[in-house]
Amino acid sequence: MKKRFILFSILFLMILPSIVLAKTKVLNLKETLASESISANLSNYKETSDQVTIYLFRGNGCEHCENFLNYLSSIVDNYGKYFKLRSYEVWNNDDNQELMNKVGEYFNYDVTSKEFGVPFIIIGEETFSGFTDSKKTAILNAITEEYNANSKFDVLEELGITENNENGNCNNTNVIIWLVVLIVVSTTLIVFVNVRANKKINERLENIERILKVRK
Repeated sequence: MKKRFILFSILFLMILPSIVLAKTKVLNLKETLASESISANLSNYKETSDQVTIYLFRGNGCEHCENFLNYLSSIVDNYGKYFKLRSYEVWNNDDNQELMNKVGEYFNYDVTSKEFGVPFIIIGEETFSGFTDSKKTAILNAITEEYNANSKFDVLEELGITENNENGNCNNTNVIIWLVVLIVVSTTLIVFVNVRANKKINERLENIERILKVRK
């Protein structure tokens, strides 16, 4: 039983880092364009707290996703002050896929249906599945209308998901919980091993004392 406990603890400690570090990976506009090898002059572009956040769920190599990114880069000079991008690649990242599922459910989208496809674009409360030239005007209108709105809508905030840094999203509370669990399990394992070792040492010392008493 004790051997099983030690084995379980070791295995748990081995997989725990991957559990703690499991998170969605999010890219900003510059990083997303670079990941798709799209050239754009962003020297005058900067992110601000006033900008509308465009959430983009995409697939690497997706033609329609690339077309949308090309469209965004083409309007940066005139409309870059209105928006910033947060993109999630979903074809190769299960955590990003799970996030898209949650966002889809919020907007009553069945992301598993044949009719649904990336890019999945969210601007305020406006959503767009797929991208064609015919959607450009609607997307631009959604950006400007959300920018001018008295109160901006953020779907991730509605879902209770907070962005912590540019390289990923993860829930701070969950990380803290897992770290506490890691500390508790590690401490318990160390104490258990030490107690067992001390017990064996004491048993050996007692045996030696008995042997010495018998010889006397």
